[in-house]
Amino acid sequence: MSARSFISVAVIAAVTAFGTSRPAHGSWTVTILHPSHTTYSLAEAASGVQQAGFVVSEQRAHAALWSGTAESWIDLHPAGATESGASAASGMQQGGSISWGQRWRAALWSGTADSWIDLHPAGATWSDIRAMSDGQQAGIAEVAGVIRASLWSGTADSWVDLHPAGAAWSSVQAMNGGQQAGCVEVAGVTRASLWSGTADSWIDLHPVEAGHSVARATNGTQQAGFVFVNGVYRACLWSGTAASWVDLNPAESGMSEVMAVSGGRQAGFAHVGTVNRASLWSGTADSWIDLHALLPPEYSYSFAHGISSDGDVLRITGYGLNTLTGRDEALLWTHTGAIVLLRGDLNCDGAVNNFDIDPFVLALSDPALYQARYPSCTLHNRDCNGDGVFNNFDIEPFLACLESFGCP
Repeated sequence: MSARSFISVAVIAAVTAFGTSRPAHGSWTVTILHPSHTTYSLAEAASGVQQAGFVVSEQRAHAALWSGTAESWIDLHPAGATESGASAASGMQQGGSISWGQRWRAALWSGTADSWIDLHPAGATWSDIRAMSDGQQAGIAEVAGVIRASLWSGTADSWVDLHPAGAAWSSVQAMNGGQQAGCVEVAGVTRASLWSGTADSWIDLHPVEAGHSVARATNGTQQAGFVFVNGVYRACLWSGTAASWVDLNPAESGMSEVMAVSGGRQAGFAHVGTVNRASLWSGTADSWIDLHALLPPEYSYSFAHGISSDGDVLRITGYGLNTLTGRDEALLWTHTGAIVLLRGDLNCDGAVNNFDIDPFVLALSDPALYQARYPSCTLHNRDCNGDGVFNNFDIEPFLACLESFGCP
């Protein structure tokens, strides 16, 4: 470190003696959705204030619906069914599949077990709903021995085969705004894919440099998922073409994936150190927020699978392993207020000033404690010189930001 950098640290330390920290805007809460009498539970989708997924009870999976608390749990499992699970939600409806014996059938619910509708296409071996939007449902159906990307409009007879010519198999994982996103296998390579309601509309999103890729989510204009590039699974974002892909993998992560999107936010997970950590992005790698850090210490890993926004309220659904109970438990992260992306704003209150000095020193000296104290603050806020990492080289740019009440 240069002599000037040492002086900078000394100045910062002197100023912090006056106690310049204050709380960040916005707040996170975590809700354990796991019903007490079940073996384990997973929340896989979000729509408004509702969350959908499944619980395991008496060694059988039951489709489940929550409204923000464990006590709100509704069992969607139809009488007589073997097992069931919900993996999609839109408005007041939920989608997934129901097993009757050994075969799974695509299913649609409207908030109760008795409301279920059988979407299984005639001639299919099995089928499953993976996504829902605007009165339509999408997923997969095995027909004539081939797993086929599929689209429905509320009935079994409405089934549309989206399988592109020449593909070994295909699957829809997400839909929104008339788009369906997922993947196909062509010539032994899994390729992220995009449709607009027909097999002929298929667009190949697979980047030329990727080994394989999958689109897991779409907001109608952008798609998200992962690509395998340079030996790393990388969370990524597309804007309708293969060349448009943006790498969201955090600098410290060896693997990451986006599972859901809402507006300009992306939810999924990143593998950091030895732990899979539920994660949130806002369109760039340095916007990464570690949602796992918000959990109680007994949770050894976590994944985010669904996301919904309602004004200033952001809800993210997923699950984590509770080492005290030895089970996966459905989780809900809720954020109220703005998530601020502003270089030099180390306390994320929307301004760059002396109140950011204490957090800056803490981020340098104890990154884990900083992340725990300011969970909504991202690398973008700390990286004052914009080189993609936070270290001592950010000290002098941070001082310049303070002098200007903002970074250039």
